[in-house]
Amino acid sequence: MVNVRPLEQIPQYYRLVRPEILSAVPSSATRILDVGCGAGMLGKSLKENRGDRTVVGLELDEEACYYANLHLDTAYCVNLETFDPPFSPGTFDCIVFADVLEHLQDPWAIARRYVRFLEPGGTVVASIPNIRHFPLLRQVLEQGRWDYRDWGILDRTHLRFFTKQTFLELLQHAEIDCTSISYLGGEQFKAFRPQDPDRIFKIGNVAIFNVSDEDFEELCAYQLLYIGVYSPQTPVPPEPETPETQYSVSVIVPWWDREELLELWDNNIEQLSDTEVIFIDNGSSEPGRNALADFCDAHGIRLIRNETNLGFTVANNQGAKIASGDYLLFLNNDVDILKSPVQTLCRLAGNGIAGPGPMGNELTGETFVEGWALCIAKSTFEEVGGWCEDYGIGSWDDADLCHQVRMAGYSITPVPELFSQGWKTGNTDTPQQMWVRHLGGTTLGDGRIDKMALQIRNWEILMRRHYQLRDINWIVFPDWDASEESLFAALSEVLAAFVTHLDRDRMTLLVAIRERSPAEIELFLSGVIMNLLMETDIELDSEPQISFIGHLDRINWNAPLPRQHAEILLNTLTGRLVIDVEDTKAVEASRSQHLPTYTPTELQDWRSSS
Repeated sequence: MVNVRPLEQIPQYYRLVRPEILSAVPSSATRILDVGCGAGMLGKSLKENRGDRTVVGLELDEEACYYANLHLDTAYCVNLETFDPPFSPGTFDCIVFADVLEHLQDPWAIARRYVRFLEPGGTVVASIPNIRHFPLLRQVLEQGRWDYRDWGILDRTHLRFFTKQTFLELLQHAEIDCTSISYLGGEQFKAFRPQDPDRIFKIGNVAIFNVSDEDFEELCAYQLLYIGVYSPQTPVPPEPETPETQYSVSVIVPWWDREELLELWDNNIEQLSDTEVIFIDNGSSEPGRNALADFCDAHGIRLIRNETNLGFTVANNQGAKIASGDYLLFLNNDVDILKSPVQTLCRLAGNGIAGPGPMGNELTGETFVEGWALCIAKSTFEEVGGWCEDYGIGSWDDADLCHQVRMAGYSITPVPELFSQGWKTGNTDTPQQMWVRHLGGTTLGDGRIDKMALQIRNWEILMRRHYQLRDINWIVFPDWDASEESLFAALSEVLAAFVTHLDRDRMTLLVAIRERSPAEIELFLSGVIMNLLMETDIELDSEPQISFIGHLDRINWNAPLPRQHAEILLNTLTGRLVIDVEDTKAVEASRSQHLPTYTPTELQDWRSSS
């Protein structure tokens, strides 16, 4: 059984029931496939609306899929790129692709593959972020920036980007005739609909001429919603079988004693027969040093020897430096390989990373794969500078590497179906599909390292390196249940004070969003900023640093690590910005009521003493 949190504690992204998607599904549809179903809340509503419906879901996230299986008739926890669907042609009369195709390496092939399971005349409902969103275009043109984020149109997990026309072409390629397109979001821009003879749509220094009403709707929209009909012209032939590319791989394994684990590696080496294997002896004592040397001699393994323990990240970088493979697979020494994952991981990694997970941090909301079996393209590894060596023995170093790769624009692909954390060798309850088992609790759990102190130290390094914390950090707790009008007014005051402050380039504004979708809040705040630019004399020469914090109010203050993580963050904050529509419960639950408080007016007058 999957170990999961209560439903209300998993990310809201997986629990959304979007009314526009719900209403787009025909009332006549009774056999529905929800691709990327999350926790199955959409399908649950569809079944409640019509009792004779069958809803099947596909979902990558294991925790969300657990709940989807409770809400739907069936849910499969799968990676769409590798899953072999067990469905027959004509199984369904409706397929939903809600914000999923942009996350795939080949959405054209996935769309074409899955519509085969629709009956002719069946309905396709698909939503997609709109890369032609005018505020985004303005940022690219005026500031020359294309900044990946944890949410929104430039979500770091988005691998493909579409305009209205290019997504229509994707649907046409899959033999879907589009019957309607809806433009979602951007209501705050509608007051600027072109009225003059030249029909100019202008924001800041960027203007587009001869904008038709239809183009205007697309330029404002944050997302596009398509409804179409599957209209196959000819029988769809089976996809031709092509030989899979064989990737050149170097496997890198740091060691620090624990020579008893070499028993696992007699079998592991057989599973890794098509790779270059590199061991790094990171300051082992004499018995471990001798055992490693003998093992490497017997199996033709390249060995690097350090007289002292230089740290997990240093050892990994040493191995990568001499590696000859196009891909690097970093393995802990306590893994048990049941079936070689090497070629599959390389294919899924592409130019990014693939591995066990997903893991995440409740404060930042960013997910990553774990470092005990992390596969990365060597060219990307070199581009981002490898493992950050600040992390020493280890912990949070994998999150750091994943963040660097995301920021470089490459994908992070968790593959939970191939890995198992904490299973012991020989456990008969292990699911058969698991390829690699991680014993865990060995080097970092054998008493030689203060594991908690290491985690706390390294988490602070991670926050300061990659989560936009600066010299001056403010936090605001809007009550997102308040009226849109009052929120808009309150946050306009905050942002006006923030973006015009003399110390703005040294500041970060953290916005607590609780259960709200980051994309929803980003859309709202971008509307506030656009309104300030158009209605006031405020000008921006760079994007203000605004970050979202999701779950400060859920910290378990009785658990040492979450408490320490939260306290580190709170200690970096200069103060709390108080607004009329403040979420006082979240303030109290996060213990932020002890921070110094400032109104937007007081923020404008505030000056740093440093």
